[in-house]
Order: sequence, then structure tokens, then C-alpha cells
Amino acid sequence: MHTSPAARPLLNLPNVFYITLILLVMCLLSPCVSAASNAGTGYVDSVKVADNKLTLQGWAGAAAPAQQIVAMRITLGNRQIYQGPFERMQRPDVAKSTQRSDWLRSGWRISIPISDDMAPGNQPILVTAIPDAGPHFDLPNSESAATQIPASDHSNQKNLVRATKAILIFALAFGLFVFVYAEKLSCAMLRTDSYAAQLFAGAVVLCFASFVSLGLTGSSINFGLKNTPFISSDMVSIWGAEQPIRSDEWLVLTPLAIAQYNHQPANPVINTHHGEDGQNMLIVGMTGVPVAHVSQLAKPATWGFYLFDLKRALAWDWNLPLFGCLLALWAVFCVLLPGRWRGNFIASLIFSLSPYVVGWSLWPAYATLFPCLVFLAFVGLLTSRALLAKATNSVVLGVAFAGFVFILYPPWQVSLGYVFVAVTIGVAIRDQLYKKLDLITLGFLFVSLTLGGIIVGLWWMDAKPAIEAMENTVYPGQRTTVLGGNLSLPFILRGFTNIQTLQQLSSPVSNQSEIASFYYVLLPLLTAFLIAVRRRVLGAVEISLAVFIAFTLTFMTVGIPEFLAKYSMWGRVPANRADLGLGLSTLILAVMLVSRIAPKHLSNLGKLGATLTCVVWAYVIYRSMHQLDESIISGLSSGVVLGVLMTTGAIGYSLIAGNRKDFLVLSLALAVATTATMNPLSIAPKSISNTIADASGIPISSSDKIITLNNMLPSMFLLASGARLHNGIYYYPQQSLWAALDPKHEKTDVYNRYQHLFFTSTNELGEEPFEITTPQSDIVRVNITARRFDFRMTGATILASPSSEDAELMANPGLRKLISADGWSWYRISDR
Repeated sequence: MHTSPAARPLLNLPNVFYITLILLVMCLLSPCVSAASNAGTGYVDSVKVADNKLTLQGWAGAAAPAQQIVAMRITLGNRQIYQGPFERMQRPDVAKSTQRSDWLRSGWRISIPISDDMAPGNQPILVTAIPDAGPHFDLPNSESAATQIPASDHSNQKNLVRATKAILIFALAFGLFVFVYAEKLSCAMLRTDSYAAQLFAGAVVLCFASFVSLGLTGSSINFGLKNTPFISSDMVSIWGAEQPIRSDEWLVLTPLAIAQYNHQPANPVINTHHGEDGQNMLIVGMTGVPVAHVSQLAKPATWGFYLFDLKRALAWDWNLPLFGCLLALWAVFCVLLPGRWRGNFIASLIFSLSPYVVGWSLWPAYATLFPCLVFLAFVGLLTSRALLAKATNSVVLGVAFAGFVFILYPPWQVSLGYVFVAVTIGVAIRDQLYKKLDLITLGFLFVSLTLGGIIVGLWWMDAKPAIEAMENTVYPGQRTTVLGGNLSLPFILRGFTNIQTLQQLSSPVSNQSEIASFYYVLLPLLTAFLIAVRRRVLGAVEISLAVFIAFTLTFMTVGIPEFLAKYSMWGRVPANRADLGLGLSTLILAVMLVSRIAPKHLSNLGKLGATLTCVVWAYVIYRSMHQLDESIISGLSSGVVLGVLMTTGAIGYSLIAGNRKDFLVLSLALAVATTATMNPLSIAPKSISNTIADASGIPISSSDKIITLNNMLPSMFLLASGARLHNGIYYYPQQSLWAALDPKHEKTDVYNRYQHLFFTSTNELGEEPFEITTPQSDIVRVNITARRFDFRMTGATILASPSSEDAELMANPGLRKLISADGWSWYRISDR
């Protein structure tokens, strides 16, 4: 092909023209290039593989000051191994060198376990920063583009996981088999089908025993373990992901329980490792922690710490609330509706797997266990004739009452207490239990009260100083009386978002636990109640529960007078915490009504009325969901919402129509679909220890008292490992610390509270060595100038700090650096 004459002169232009042309094209393309680079920047400062963990540390800053890095994505080889939150640290060096003051908290750190199936050898690693707005951007690696994954034999762990899954599936299949064929098995074994329910109860207990034996737990404690590089444990993940939102579980109660177990001597009343003054452990509520005290008789969740090793103790602690509530509430349903054991079990399972129960780490189930036992023991005491049976019920009644007191959370205790007062009144009227009161029964009731009083009294004697300290705190001790009346219908019905919001929610107005609730069918429930009234099948229990539900809804939406709130103790219940009582009472009433309403053939008019009722209720739910904050509903799928509304409509229709089986099955299916993936499943660790001495090679003795800087999370896991810590989470203030920091008591209102205690380095204090602040009601932050603060005031002898603070800390004359390892530096706090 020949070039045309007109084109030839272009080919003969000087080279400078081509250079100019290229530069012009580059200038035209430069906005695109700069747009890509303007996403942000950062660095991966260190990558370390040890103990089957990959630990990375560096910094990342978004381009715009208003943007924030919210997550990191780690790709190892060709496989994404992590995407999610990270430990945030201050990087004054970055802020200074880049002249970006908004990058002061640009430091990040992530520690994640290496999966068993990751091939050994050099693996390319890529870290990507994810801002809250704008494009993602990759971070260069200052060490190398590849990470050496050591060859190790994980076949034992793989076999353990596979065997655990197999046993778990077999246990559940066995339970289902007994559930279906209980009568036939009872006949074959005992020549009567009268023991079918007891046989299935035995199968449930066997499942519980197998879970404990395997060490299975749904705790999210691994989130803290894998983000604390100097803590060693052998926790094994089976499936699912930890739930960071459950920090009250994985950051507070579980580490405190392990700290008691690892304390020498074990399980003290005063844990001398927790703060300079120590912490009274009798005041830890919910499932509590192991304490060598008579009150442990009424804290069954802690019994595993006395019976088993740590692995099975943690499994017992997690599983007992679920299985205990499941069996106890099942027995309550059987008292209310005798002869329907299968349906009653499903009803109990619906509550135990509800979003509210699961969203709060199964603690609502544990709180419900005790009033169930009190009710059952009270009814058993009145109805049994044998003295041994009366004595047994008397003991259970007294111990369960004390256990209910030890929950130490009035918002749940008050609402649940009134639910069972309503149920007990209804049953007493229905079964005329008041006629069974005689001198012997009254004597055993007196024994119950005496036993419960003795247990609570002995607890009070040893817990009194700590209780008084808590009562005198600004938060939560001096909370004002609550009158209710501050909830809207959309908030009450927020649970209908749970099928998605329980899994993931990023909202400034709520979180995965606070958004958790129940699938209420209030309008169909009212319709079913009116139908029962018309058919004259309504009993005293249903009426009593209806009165309670009406009162609770009034309390939540309208409010009650102050005198009533004070003397009824409802003033101790924030309106948004009455959900537990409302959810349980509506479930009990619904199950009773759907059982009372005979499944008669509905006329066409009746079907139309039931359908219209459910359609109206579905519309109310839909409208209420869309009145919630945009940050809550923005992630909801229209298809999922439609499915929830249709299922709810079907549940409401079956309730009105008296189709008990459909009501129970659909309700259970909706609960399981919502909560099945909420819990991680892991094998609890056999031990939790720290590797400080191994990492440093220096003498940090067991008598050393440690304080952590900029991050409070490691302190709780160091405490769990048996170390002595001077900051962490305290139920009441450490007076020795605050006497040193605030000798004139000028900041008492700031630190006199339940507190997550942080020591944070900052350059914004000028000449002041420190200031005490409370950015949130349960957080106390001591902001310090690292080079001038006298760390001796904390009472600690060792300081652990992110290595990014070394420049400032090295200038402090009261500190002597010992070692840096895993992104952390350790200093001896010396006498000047």
C-alpha cells in the first residue's frame, strides 16, 4: 500500500512535533490519571506471619478531609481473605510529613488467621483501602510484594473441623428423628407412649451435652483474640463470622470470665489483676463470671468453670442460656397448654431463636430462664402431693428467684417479672391453685423465700461496697425515673427489617443489637382475641396477658404517671427495653389463642375479613418500615421485604383462622431465616495466654502492672490471659487512679461512671500533660501528651503502645523502651 502524496509531508515533520503531540495527549489525559490518584494514599509498613496469623500494619488516608477509611480488603495470592473493620491508630508522623492534620488517625492494623487451605510458599499480597465515599485504592507494600506462608500441617485441625461438623449434623438429625418418632420410640422402649415428651427432652439434653463436649460456642471473642498480636489461643472457627457489635459479650463478659479462670488463685471475689484497686466480680450481671462464692449456686451459666476445662466451660456458658430457656419455656407452655408438647416446643424454639434474643448474645433467653423456673416451681409446689416433690420445688423456687435477682439488669427483670405475674395470676384463677394452699405448702413457700433470701443476702454482704459505688455513679447509677411514652410505632415494628439489618447495618441511629426485635402481629392478635371473646373460649390466662400487653404498649407509646412508674418499678425500664416482655407475652397469647380458636371452616365473609386484616397489618408494617431512618432501610431489598410481608400476612391469617400448625411452622421459619447466620460457630480455646516474654526476651514478670495506650481492646485480653492491667472496662471507678489524676476532685462527674477507660496520646493539649474527658456516657478518655505525661500516676510499671507513638514516648524521661514487636512497643515505667 502506498502513502498518498498529501500524507507524505506529515511523516516528514520534525521529531519535536511528535513530542509536542504526545505531551498534549498526556495533558488531556491527566485529569483521568489524577482522578485515580486522588482516591487516597497510604502504605503497608509491616507484614508478619506467626502462629498461623497474618498481621499487617500501616497507614491510609482518604483524599478529601471529609472522607474516612472505613474498611480494608486483604488479598493473598488470588484470594480475598478479609474485608472489614480494622484497629485504628494515631499516626502523628504521617500527619506531620504530609501536612494533613486530618490524617492523624490514619494508622491501621489487622491480624487475621491464615486459612487451612492456603498454599504454603511466596504469596503476593495486596491491601486495598475502602473509603466511605469515592473509589477504593491499593496500598504499596514497603517490605515486598510477596509474603512467605510457612508450610505447616493443618490436617489435624481440618479433621477436627470436619468431625465437629459431622457430629453437629448428626446431633441435630438425631433430635429431629426423636421429635418425629417419639411415641413409637417410647412404645418400643417403655411399652407406652406416655413418655414421648420426656424422651424428646432427653434428646435435647443429649444435644446440649454433645455441644459442650465438643466445645462449641457462638461467642465472638475471636474478634478480639485475632486483633491482639501478643495473645495466644487455639480457638478454631467452624463457620460464620464474629459479630463486632456484640462487644458487651466478647470485650467485657467473656474476657472477665476467662480472667477469673486464669487468676491465681482462681475465681476471686476481688480480681486484683483488674485495676490498681481490683474489681469486685460479684456485680457482673447477665450470665455473670465464676466467683468462689455461695451465690454461684444461682448462676448456672458459670458452673462449667468449676466442672470442666476452659474449652468446655466457655461452651457451657454459651449454650446453657439457649438450651435452658428452650426447655424451661417449653415446660411453661406445657402447663398453659397441656397435651400439645410438639407445638409447645416449637413455640419455645420460636422465642429462643427470635432476632431479639439472638441479637443480644442469647442473654434475653438466660434472663427468661429464671422466671420460667420460678413459675414452674411455684405451680409444682402447689400441685404436688409428695413431700419430696414439694421440697424439691421449694429449693428450685428459692434458687431460681436468687438467680433472677443476679441478672442485675432491671429493664429486662421488671418487664419479664410482670409477664410471669400475669401468667401466674391467670393460671391460679384457671386452675384454682389458691385452693391448694395449706400449712405445709405455706411452710415450703417460706423455705423458698428463706433460701433465696439467704443466697441474695450473702451476696449482698460481699457485693455491698461495689453496689453502693455503682449506685453513686453518674452513669448508670443516677438514671432518672423513666415514664415511657417516647416510642413510635415504626420503632416498635423495627424488627421487620431484621432479616437484613441483623446481618449488617451501618447507621448513626442504630446498630445490629439495638435494631433487633420481634415479628409482631398485633392487629391479627387483636382480631383473634375478639374472635375468642365472641366464641366464649377466652380464659383467665389470655385475659391477664392481654391486660399486660395493653399496659406495655401504653407505657411504650403514651407513658405512665410518675407515681406509678416509681412504685411499680417500671420507672427502671427504658421504653425500648420493654420489647422483651412484649415479645414474650404476645407470643404466649398468640399460641394460646390459635390453640383455643377451633379450626372451623371459615365462611367466605370470614376469609375476606381475615385477609383484609392481614393486608392492613402488612400495609402498616410497610409504612412503618419506610418511616425509619434512611440509613436503616437503604440496604433493604424490595424482594426480601415483600417476602417478609407475605410471610407475616400468612402468619396473621393462620392465627385468625386457628391454624395452629401453619402459625407455628411459618413463625419458626421466619425466625430461623432471620437469625441462622447471625452466630459464628467456633470451638472454644483450651487456653488463652500472652506471649509478652516470648516476644521480648526480657523479664516482664507476673507482678508487673500494664497499661495500654491508644487502644483499650488489648487490655481486656491481656487481663484474660492472667496479666495485671490498669486500664480496661470497669463497673465503678478505680479510686486510687483518680485520686492521683484528680486529687482535688474537680472532674468527679467525668469519671464517676461505668467506664471503658482509654489513655490516648494527642498533640492538641499544648503545655498540659493530660486532660480527662467523657465523649460518651460509658467512655472515659485520658488524653495525654506522651512526652510529658508522668505514667507513674497510673500505678502501672509497664506501658504497651502502638509503635507509631515511639517518637513521642522515647522523649519521655520516665520511660525506658524494652522492645518493639508485632507493631507494639513495650516500655518500663521507671522512677525518675
